[in-house]
Amino acid sequence: MEFSNGQLKPLGILQNNAIREINGTLEKGLWFATEKGLFLWQNNETKAVIENTEFRSVLVKDDKIFAGSLNKGLFQAKFDNEFGWIFSNLNIEQGLLSAGIFALLTVENSILIGTGKGISRYSANNIPPAVVPNRIISERVHSAKEIAEGIQLEFPQNTLTVEVTGLSSRTFPEIFNTDIYSKIAKAKLF
Repeated sequence: MEFSNGQLKPLGILQNNAIREINGTLEKGLWFATEKGLFLWQNNETKAVIENTEFRSVLVKDDKIFAGSLNKGLFQAKFDNEFGWIFSNLNIEQGLLSAGIFALLTVENSILIGTGKGISRYSANNIPPAVVPNRIISERVHSAKEIAEGIQLEFPQNTLTVEVTGLSSRTFPEIFNTDIYSKIAKAKLF
């Protein structure tokens, strides 16, 4: 509902949509976790950020939005001025106890994730990914020594192919630990 001129008015696309949780501020926007998706109300306008997914919880942490879905795990969204909304998804393949997320809570520098099978803890890895050149091909394949020292291209050179490897940390299911009483799971990030 929108409060305008002393009256409550429905927020359009949120009508006939079960609202599971609301988070955020009037200044930066209100987030709605609903049965039909994740919605943002900002500047008197409601926008669908993720549709066709049932969400049970939403958490605003700094400039990131975390939303727990009924069966697709935890979504993280961040707005980029050049590319728009950028999403990542954590689920059982990345170590969550269950893909059903029902509650989110910020504790220190991590997020507690209430699932259908207990509690997991998520701590973001602040190690930036590294991009390492694998192979550089012009009219020939250049050696690793040339890559380190710099490549001198023969004239006239009109093509260059660069193959790179992106290196980053990854969370594997076996590094989440849960005790027999389903106390807080511990994640060991490499």
